Amino acid sequence: MYYFEKLKQAILVDKKVVTKVDKYIKTKYPNNTDSANNDIIKDALNKVIKKELEALNIREKEAVINDVIEQAITNKGNDITKYDVLKVCSNVIDNQSSSIKEIGNWIEDSVDYQVHNDDVVEFLDNIKGIDYLGDYSIVQTETHQEELVTIPHVVLKSTRDLMRAIKGFLTTLTPKEVYNIARISFIAILIMTGAFYMFNENVGMAESNGVLAQKEYRSNLAESYEVYSREMKKAKVDYDILACHPFLPDYFDYIEIDEIKLKEYLSNRNSLLIEDEYFYDIIQTSKEFNLNPLILFAITGQEQGFVPKSDEEAKQIVNNPFNVFVSWKHYNTDIKDSSEIAARTVINLGKGAVEGINIFKWINRLYADDSDWYKGVEALFWDMMEYCELK
Repeated sequence: MYYFEKLKQAILVDKKVVTKVDKYIKTKYPNNTDSANNDIIKDALNKVIKKELEALNIREKEAVINDVIEQAITNKGNDITKYDVLKVCSNVIDNQSSSIKEIGNWIEDSVDYQVHNDDVVEFLDNIKGIDYLGDYSIVQTETHQEELVTIPHVVLKSTRDLMRAIKGFLTTLTPKEVYNIARISFIAILIMTGAFYMFNENVGMAESNGVLAQKEYRSNLAESYEVYSREMKKAKVDYDILACHPFLPDYFDYIEIDEIKLKEYLSNRNSLLIEDEYFYDIIQTSKEFNLNPLILFAITGQEQGFVPKSDEEAKQIVNNPFNVFVSWKHYNTDIKDSSEIAARTVINLGKGAVEGINIFKWINRLYADDSDWYKGVEALFWDMMEYCELK
C-alpha cells in the first residue's frame, strides 16, 4: 500500500534518543543496578513516546506505548518508526475496535492521505500477514531464507480449518521442502523433550526439599524484594525530557570535568564562579540536563566575562550570569534557576540543526542579538576543553 513506505520513513523515536537516555541515566546514577536503570529508562521513554503519540487517541494507547517502549529498548540500534507503531497496533487492537477510526485519523495526519476504516483494517491485517481461510486466498507470505520454505500466515477458526490448511499447504511443497520441515521439526521435538525432562527433574528436587525449604525461599525472596523496592524509590528521578537531545553533537553531552583544572581556569580570570555555591550549581544543572558543563561556563564567559570578583555588582550578576530573559538586571533569582533556564534554552534552540552546521551559530540565532555571540562562546568552550585536557 501507499502508506507503507511513508510510515516507515516517519521516525517516532530516533535510535540516538535511546542511546542518550541510557547514557544520561548511567551518568546520573552510576551506583544503580542494571534493573533499576532499565526501569528509569522505561519511565523516561514513556514520557518521550507519550509526547510523540499525543495525536493517537485510542483506548488501547497504554498497551501500544508499553510495546513500543519494549521495542525501543530491545532494538537500541534501530529507529522506531510510525510503521512500527502500526505493527504494535495490529497485535494489540481487535479489528472490531472503536479505535480503528482513530488509527485512520492518525495515519491521515502522518501521511497526508485520506484513509477509510476498511483500509485501516486491511492495512493492519496486511502487517500481520493474515490469510482468510474462507476463500483460501493467501494475502501475504514470509520466506525463511535459511531453508527457503515459504510459510503462509493464517487465522484459524476451527480444528477442521487447521487440518484443511495443513493439507492445502503440504500439497504446495516440493520433496526437498518437506524434508527440511521434517528435519527442523525433529530437532525441535528433541529440544522440547530435553527441556521437559530437566524441568521435571528440577521440580522433583524442589519437592524433595520439603516445606521448610519453600518457606526459606519465600522469606529470602520477600527480603530481596523489600531491598529492591527501597532501591527503586531512591532511583526515581524527576527526569526532564530535554536531557535526550540527539540533535546536538556528542561533545554537548554531559562529561565529568577535572574540577581542579576548571577552577584553576576560572581563578586565572578572577571569577566569582569559582566559589562552590555557584560552581557546583552549574555542574549539577549540567548533569540534570545531560549537557557539557563547559557549554554553560562558556556562556557566562561571553555574557559576563566569567563574573570577575572585582565587579562591584558581581554578587547580583552571579545570580544570572547567562543573561536569560534579556539581562541579569531584569531577571535576578539565583544561579541554579538561571542555569536551568539557560540549559533548556540551549537545548531547545539546538533543535532543527542540520548535520554539518555550526551548532553554536545555530543557537546564536535566537539566544543573542549579537550575530557574533557564537564566536566568543565557541572559542571559550574549546579553550576550556583544551585546558581541562578534554580536547
